[in-house]
Amino acid sequence: MSRMLIIAGLTFREAARKRILLAGVILTVIFLSVYWTGVHFAFESMQHVSGNADLAAIGEVANQFEAALFFTMGLFMANMIAALVAVFTAGGTISTEIEQATLHTIVTRPISRTRVLIGKWLGHAVLLGLYAALLYGSLVAIVYLESGWLPQNAVAGGALIVGEALVVLSATIFGSTLMSMAANAIIVLLLFMTAMIGGIIEQIGAMLGRDSLITTGIISGLLMPTDPLYRYAVNIMKPETSILGAALLPSGAADLGPFGAASAPTEWVIIYAAIFALGLLAAAVVVFNRRDL
Repeated sequence: MSRMLIIAGLTFREAARKRILLAGVILTVIFLSVYWTGVHFAFESMQHVSGNADLAAIGEVANQFEAALFFTMGLFMANMIAALVAVFTAGGTISTEIEQATLHTIVTRPISRTRVLIGKWLGHAVLLGLYAALLYGSLVAIVYLESGWLPQNAVAGGALIVGEALVVLSATIFGSTLMSMAANAIIVLLLFMTAMIGGIIEQIGAMLGRDSLITTGIISGLLMPTDPLYRYAVNIMKPETSILGAALLPSGAADLGPFGAASAPTEWVIIYAAIFALGLLAAAVVVFNRRDL
């Protein structure tokens, strides 16, 4: 166990020193700056027109759903950024080290390949988990500072967002045992984007009452349960719709549009995502143990 933790620590430090992570952090700061600016001016303009009688009638209901809409939009983009960071920091975890022969110095020592791979997964998981948690916390803080609104079940929602990033990580580690970093990145990102686009199609289908579109979205989510985790997180964090809110808000506003959860998965998606991630990690262990170095 101690040797596996040493591998995890070394992997964490190595990943933290990568230039791609630095680039990701810089882009994240730029994204948050642009996002904060947009949210600030959106709520500043709302305050300027708050004296309007029609807007005053909507009051706090409109403020909550406006805040929730901006929050889900930011969260949607943040998920893509976290996926990119996961893929490009961990995409060559096994394949690149085999090509460069750096892995030979580790596996020749009295430590099993299983522990090497799990240790590497743990190192990347800690780094990625911290990154996703900080990104999520930044979005919550920005929306709260500008609107005074906090999402319901914010801690549980944040855990789901971190879990989503770890699903991508497990897929990336598995791919790294089979193919080069470039091919691995392309395939994992294609699966992620397929699930994401399928999720949008599902929400549009729910708003239009089209079962075929909903089914398409559900099937795409089974290929990689990242978007279903996101939709479940949004569903438990969005404001509750009161009778007043349902009457005053535009049609579909309560479900937050294509970024929201008009068609939300059940809590079983958490179990499926856990099985999916652990299954890929187990498959990675099997492939790595059988692979010639």
